[in-house]
Amino acid sequence: SLSHTGGIRPVPMSEAEAAPAAPPLDAASPAQDAAAPASGTKRRSRWGGKIDDAEAAPKAVDAAGAPAEGEGGVKKKSRWGSKKEDTADPFAIAVALGLPLATFQHMSAEQQASLPKLKTRIGEIDVLLRLPDCGVSEIPPERRSPSPDPIFDKVGQQVNSRAIRRKHTLMREKDDLLNSLKPRVPQRSWRKLIVPVDKYPGYNFFGAIIGPRGNAQKRMEKESGCKIVIRGRGAIKDGCGRHDGKPLGPEDDEPMHVLIEGPDEESVEKGQVLVEGVLNPYSE
Repeated sequence: SLSHTGGIRPVPMSEAEAAPAAPPLDAASPAQDAAAPASGTKRRSRWGGKIDDAEAAPKAVDAAGAPAEGEGGVKKKSRWGSKKEDTADPFAIAVALGLPLATFQHMSAEQQASLPKLKTRIGEIDVLLRLPDCGVSEIPPERRSPSPDPIFDKVGQQVNSRAIRRKHTLMREKDDLLNSLKPRVPQRSWRKLIVPVDKYPGYNFFGAIIGPRGNAQKRMEKESGCKIVIRGRGAIKDGCGRHDGKPLGPEDDEPMHVLIEGPDEESVEKGQVLVEGVLNPYSE
C-alpha cells in the first residue's frame, strides 16, 4: 500500500506464503538422476518402477573396462567372434579334405596320424596354385631347374614355361598326398604249376587234386592257407562252366595247370609243396 510519504511500504507475508513450494515426492530432478551414486543404493525410478537389486549392484570390471568373470560378471563377447582352434580330430580333417567316408573308415592308424601334417602341406600347395606364377618367384635362382627348349601350342603360347612346369609339379604332389590316404590293398602272392599230363598220360590228375567230395583240395587249402584251383584244358567238362560261376577266360584254354594264391610267399611255398606231391604219381 502507499504510505503518506509517497513510498511503497512492504506488507508482511505469512510463513506459508513465504515458504517455497516443495517438489512432489515421486518426482526426481534431473540433477539428482545424474548424481545418483553407483554404489549400489536403491532409489525410485522417476517413472514409478522399482530398480532391481542386480541393476543397482555394482558390476566388477577388469583393467580394460570389460565385465570381469566371476562374482556375477559375464565376459563380453567379441563382435568379430572368437577364433576357432585348430582341431586334430582325424575325422574332421578328412571331412575338410573332402575324403569319402569309406576311405576314412579303411585308413590305417598310421595314415590317420599323418592327416594333420598332410592337410598343412595341401593348404600350402593350394596357396601356391592360386599365385600367378605358382610361387616361382619365391624360389632362389640357384635352386631353379634349367629351362628346356620352349614348346609352343597352336596359338603360339608356351606350354612348358617355368610357371606351368611348377604348376604341374604341385598338382602331382597334391595327387600323391591324397592317393597316400587310400586303403592299402595287401599284395597277394601266387604260383602257377603245370600239370604233367604229357609225362603221365592216362593219370587222373584232376581227381587226385580235388579228391573225393573235394576233401583233398580242402585239406591242402587248410594246411597252406592258400586258395588252390585247377585251370586249363581238361579242368572243365564240355558244356559246363567254371565252378566259381565266372565266365571262361583265356587261362581256360591253356594246358592244365594249378593256381596257388596266398597272402604271402611263405604260404604259397607251403601250398606248392603240397600240390607237387600230388602231381607226382610215384610220390608217397
